[in-house]
Amino acid sequence: MSSSTPQNSKLILAAMIFAVAMMFIDQTIVAIAVPSIQEDLSLTSTGVQWIINGYLLAPLFLIVPLMVSAV
Repeated sequence: MSSSTPQNSKLILAAMIFAVAMMFIDQTIVAIAVPSIQEDLSLTSTGVQWIINGYLLAPLFLIVPLMVSAV
């Protein structure tokens, strides 16, 4: 592991805050699009829940390892 300077730590923190904020915005867009997704794909409410949960968990599996590697 390499030691990060305070400036690098601040940049990493800013990048992570930006990424999380973009995920929140993206989740809001998905929530608004749910009726169209359900109609277009002819899904039940359970199917929509699976789609949304998978869509929201996918970035988590990418961000957590990046956060760990940045520390």
